Amino acid sequence: MATGGGGGGGGDVTIADNLTDVLSSSGSTISADSGIGDKIVFWDESENKLTYLGVGPGLNLIGSTLSSDIQGSITLTVGASIDDIFSASSNGYNATFTADSAGSDKIVFWDHSASKLTYLTVGSGLTLSGTTLSVPTVNTDLVVDTTPQLGGDLDVNGQDIITTSNGNIELAPHGSGSVVAKGNSTRGSGEIVLNCEVNTHGVTLKGPPHSAGATYTLTLPPNAGTNTYLLQTNGSGSTSWAAPPPVVTTNNSSNDVISVNNGVVSFDDAGADKLLFWDDSESKARYLTLGSNISITSTTLEVDTSATAIAETSQVINTNYTLGSGKNGHSVGPVEIANGYTVTLPNNATWLVS
Repeated sequence: MATGGGGGGGGDVTIADNLTDVLSSSGSTISADSGIGDKIVFWDESENKLTYLGVGPGLNLIGSTLSSDIQGSITLTVGASIDDIFSASSNGYNATFTADSAGSDKIVFWDHSASKLTYLTVGSGLTLSGTTLSVPTVNTDLVVDTTPQLGGDLDVNGQDIITTSNGNIELAPHGSGSVVAKGNSTRGSGEIVLNCEVNTHGVTLKGPPHSAGATYTLTLPPNAGTNTYLLQTNGSGSTSWAAPPPVVTTNNSSNDVISVNNGVVSFDDAGADKLLFWDDSESKARYLTLGSNISITSTTLEVDTSATAIAETSQVINTNYTLGSGKNGHSVGPVEIANGYTVTLPNNATWLVS
């Protein structure tokens, strides 16, 4: 602002810095300088000082008249975030804003983080009546809420999930989802426990450990199978019922050289060379013990035919014997045929007992 000395006797006059390009002083005389453009000097009450405005675009200062230039037009645009509820148009400097039909209740607000005007749709759980936004009373009774959803993990807090009226508890994951029994570092892999009727004992079905790297599916057969049948897999996850292996037994006449364990037949050490053979007359497997002058070398049966001073023969025939057709047989008597056994001689065979 301009200041001066005391009135009457004159004195120096100073001009504030914000006016020195339009006003100057000499002694007590204040003069107007060229301002390099139209300017309006005015008293700024809020700043308590004299200052000026530059006459900018759209304004004209002719003589002592200030007028606006209304030539041209303006362009109005509406952001994509609200162009379905707001529209704008202009004619010259006249701007028109119009509210469009938004299809549902919406709240327009200024988004400071995005520096733009946008809106919120009034969704479920909110109502907009007149100029009042309210939240309806929420009923937490699951019987009333037919489509309840959890906002976090469900902790049963030691309680059971039960049904009444003999109802089933059904687990129905959507789409390709599965019912998963998770594991942890304390219990190990996932498991399902099937309790007895008084819940004091249980049988556990448990998955393999993490170290097995196991990921596979076992599909059960389409029926309950046949009594005594066994469950088998094809190696690719499909299972089916299979007849059990036959039961193998050995009779007393061969069980010191053959044994059976879980259907597996094994040869035992009989303590000496023996010949296992099928006795058709007895319909069973039997064995012969190798006597004098007969030996087994690898897979060869050998008879020692060297001369001896005395050839011994048994006095009792304790096996069924049929002399070969066209053959002669000789036994040193006396000879006894044991009870229940027979010696058969074809018509063209001879048996001499001496």
